[in-house]
Amino acid sequence: MRIVMLVHNPPHCGTFLRAHALARHLVDRGNRVTLLSGPANWARRRKAVLDGVTVLESFDLLPRRARESGFSPFDLIARTRRLSEDACDLIHCFDHRPAVSFPGLFFAHRRRVPCIFDWGDLWGREGIAGERGRLTRISVGLADDWLEEKVLRRADALTVINTALRDRAGTRFSCPVHLVPVGANSDAIKPLSKLESRRRFGLPEDAPIALHTGLAPYDAEYFAESFVRLARLHPGTLLVLTGHTYPALKKAAAQAGLSRQLISLGMIDLEARTAALAAADILLLPYTNRSVNRFRYPNKLGDYLAAGRPIVTNRTGDLGELVAEEGVGLAVEDTAESFAGAAKRLFDDEELANEMGRRGRALAESKLDWRYLAAGLERFYQETLARFH
Repeated sequence: MRIVMLVHNPPHCGTFLRAHALARHLVDRGNRVTLLSGPANWARRRKAVLDGVTVLESFDLLPRRARESGFSPFDLIARTRRLSEDACDLIHCFDHRPAVSFPGLFFAHRRRVPCIFDWGDLWGREGIAGERGRLTRISVGLADDWLEEKVLRRADALTVINTALRDRAGTRFSCPVHLVPVGANSDAIKPLSKLESRRRFGLPEDAPIALHTGLAPYDAEYFAESFVRLARLHPGTLLVLTGHTYPALKKAAAQAGLSRQLISLGMIDLEARTAALAAADILLLPYTNRSVNRFRYPNKLGDYLAAGRPIVTNRTGDLGELVAEEGVGLAVEDTAESFAGAAKRLFDDEELANEMGRRGRALAESKLDWRYLAAGLERFYQETLARFH
């Protein structure tokens, strides 16, 4: 198959990671995939081949936030020109933003090929839009709220990231729906030596270390309170962060006199992040039971599982259910006391922590490996093409 995928995120960010993980394994299965991403560089057009996937970035004159938003007219025009040049059998749009959905729907109709949409987050008022600041909520939020379902109604088929969105799609849309949960790059992220990884980052060899990686600010205040309680329950605990360091977390640590126990490694590449994951005893994924969380599924879960370390999270949605049922960590109620207590339990019981880490790695190598998920997606593509024609 000749497949075109469109995402509004730039390479190595957000939904690009999901699309590319599927694309590279589809290429391994003999398909040709072209992935149009958001532009990472100002005023520069770029073409690259990443793991066999042709990745195209548009020329764009807007500032970074605008050109990566999926609303840029420069990006929209550039994608339209790119799509007019290549033939394909199927178009897969990841989310609804105009730079993704408009050219995808237009060229699918023009070429008489299926247009599939991936629903990876609830963007409207019940989801991401409801978490934005007032100004953004009444601008971008309203646009997302209106566009999301209008665009998805035009889809020939849908892929969804979790069962909450699958159930929501079943009540709103009449097209076929295929569940593609968060997967794991088990070939790229492997369990490494804890001791060597700590030495690499200058971390104490014998300290209890919890790690969190990510960019989304959801549950930042809950996370901050949980860390303070954990540091009191288990003195000497270090919290290591990759990605963003949230202001609420820094403030809470400073007020509790724990600033030296909060260590940020900043934005690091996959190779360094793999080592950082290996340096930890436990991996933290705060995920309280609120609407925005029930309708999403963090990419970091796959990284955590592949790293072979136990996870502490909450009992929310598919993520909480998977962690509990597969025995790869502890899923607790939405209190800071419960979250901190679960982390302390894993610090205190090394045998339990190691066993949960082994189970997580086994899961990452089997039914949650992106290779396995890509095979299922390929079958869904074939079924969609058969129905379409």
